[in-house]
Amino acid sequence: MSRGTSREGPVLFTAEGATCIGIVHRPPVASRTGVVIVVGGPQYRVGAHRSFVTLARSLADAGFAVFRFDYRGLGDSEGEDPGFEALGPDIAAAIDAFHDAVPEVARVVLWGLCDGATASVLCAADDPRVAGLVLLNPWVHEEAAYERVLLRHYYRRRIVSRDFWRQLARGRVKFLDFPRLVIGMIGRGFKRAGEAVPARLADRFLAAAGRHAGPVLLVTSGHDLTAREFLDAVGRDSAWRAAIAAGRVRRLHVEEADHTFSEPGTLEQVIAATRDWLEGLDHSS
Repeated sequence: MSRGTSREGPVLFTAEGATCIGIVHRPPVASRTGVVIVVGGPQYRVGAHRSFVTLARSLADAGFAVFRFDYRGLGDSEGEDPGFEALGPDIAAAIDAFHDAVPEVARVVLWGLCDGATASVLCAADDPRVAGLVLLNPWVHEEAAYERVLLRHYYRRRIVSRDFWRQLARGRVKFLDFPRLVIGMIGRGFKRAGEAVPARLADRFLAAAGRHAGPVLLVTSGHDLTAREFLDAVGRDSAWRAAIAAGRVRRLHVEEADHTFSEPGTLEQVIAATRDWLEGLDHSS
């Protein structure tokens, strides 16, 4: 099927014995750099409000081949969902299928949203074919960290709002949720004292990002607690701050955007930033 100057069509491939489906978007003359979109659950290859379709077609019309796919147990692919932390075989198989479909692509950029972004980082650390990463609102959720984000960015803002107190006076606000949150945090702190604590997801994210030598485009939303939690979790890491200062991590913050960039005009900002970043990556090689 054709659209404008680019073409798109289905590709079947195998990951860990399961048949998976992808859609390849191929321009008439493809850049040496191609993009593999890694879906965040519970979305599938189309994306929320068809955002991945829009992204793929826009990038293909700009000369970049794109591959979007359903990993195992998702959408139209067979098998059981392995979870985002175990998507390495699926992403590797998708890259293989992408190279077979568009042989002129010499290097791949992984583009992921939410836990798809985190899966991309974990995979890129061990796959030399991945030349760069585009990460949107990466998922590094930990219950205690999320509660701190709620206190810092949600309740603090609400408490100083006149509308909050009007709603409270009318019985429309469950203000008891606030002390329950604080008490719960304290209780979990006592419960975990002395226990062996597994490595935080944020720490694993940072370790994997440190092993990936390529450039990164980080996109965050202003109206998204997942983005807030990520920025809080990694913001104190000296290596991450150094990567930003050195220009290896380029940042775009879209203040008016929600988690999936469904607000008018926000997806267009992401697409434009991705295209410009990819063009810069092409020209640097």
